[in-house]
Amino acid sequence: MSERALKALEDEAKRQNMSISTILNQQLLAYADFERFFRRLGLIKISSATFQRLLQAGSEKEVARAGMEAGADTPRSIVLAKHGALTLDTVLDYLEMLSEYAGQFEFGEADTDGKRIITLLHRLGPLGSVFYVNYMRALFEGVGLSPKISSSEHSVTIEVLPQREQTATV
Repeated sequence: MSERALKALEDEAKRQNMSISTILNQQLLAYADFERFFRRLGLIKISSATFQRLLQAGSEKEVARAGMEAGADTPRSIVLAKHGALTLDTVLDYLEMLSEYAGQFEFGEADTDGKRIITLLHRLGPLGSVFYVNYMRALFEGVGLSPKISSSEHSVTIEVLPQREQTATV
């Protein structure tokens, strides 16, 4: 390991009050669970402020279309590369991955009255919600589900009914 890398690890371990081993494990997991799949499709890293500015450059209709197209394309490839199947569980794993490793949103999940409630909290404002609502709609349609999706300025909520109550869209 280079001295520069070791020094950076030592500094970060001290700043976060954790061991170098823990930081290395986190980085290895990020690569194993996320980056190696996204790099195949051209991973780029931008700040959430930059992403928000990109969203604001388009109209609500254009942002909605971009969300729909993005949700129908890339996630499918990544989920299939990682899991080999498109299911509700593999899609939820994908969303958790976006939360944990890409920092796109905070992911929450709860089971209530037989429904799975997924909550995505983000800092991208109203157009971020427009993007994610459409992204999620396309993503879930890709596995034959039509969940109820609602949003606020900084969140998107997805209610997935048990499979027998779903209306397939494919």
